[in-house]
Amino acid sequence: QAVGVLLFFELVFASVFVQVLSGSSLRVVFPGADERCLLAAAGGASLMLLAVPEDRLAWVSYAGLLAAATFAASLVASGASLGGEVPAAGVSLVKAGGAPVTVPILAASMMAHSELGPVYARMTHKEHFSKVCVGAFAAVSGFYLAIGVMGYLVYGNGVHSNLLDNVGFDAQGRPLPGVAWLQKLAAAMFFSKLQATQPFLIEPLARMIE
Repeated sequence: QAVGVLLFFELVFASVFVQVLSGSSLRVVFPGADERCLLAAAGGASLMLLAVPEDRLAWVSYAGLLAAATFAASLVASGASLGGEVPAAGVSLVKAGGAPVTVPILAASMMAHSELGPVYARMTHKEHFSKVCVGAFAAVSGFYLAIGVMGYLVYGNGVHSNLLDNVGFDAQGRPLPGVAWLQKLAAAMFFSKLQATQPFLIEPLARMIE
């Protein structure tokens, strides 16, 4: 019972966190809009996704992967527009001492821990769950490392903790001619990626409430 209570609150906090991040992403796309309206829009998108039949949720996940790939492509396009303007000299790409902190964050990032239960419940061959977890962690680690390395190589010490602030801009925060729109595209894709996780959070939460 204690595990169920902890899982319930984890799902609640993860779902709320996704909505807040979604609202922040929409604010980049619609900078003049009221934050409450953006949060309401994010909530509406989540409710619409709940109407997707369970056997079609895989397509929602595929859309999330496409959104992540588009975000990465936006960062690469922004870096290419800089033309080597910002050297990566003096930037340390690897600090092994930070691994004990980084690895747990990576394992639980983007609500991965909260979604383990719903993913496991939908698996036809549950005996492969451990292999799926290892493969997913390896894929996510590779993706995050690639994005991080690209950010530092392109922007040097001008890289932001939120790469959305770099996409479409140079290291000084000035819009790059012709590609500033990439920031809105990347933000929209990030919003889509976040929303793709919501059915895996809200559905089990609703069942627990019932």
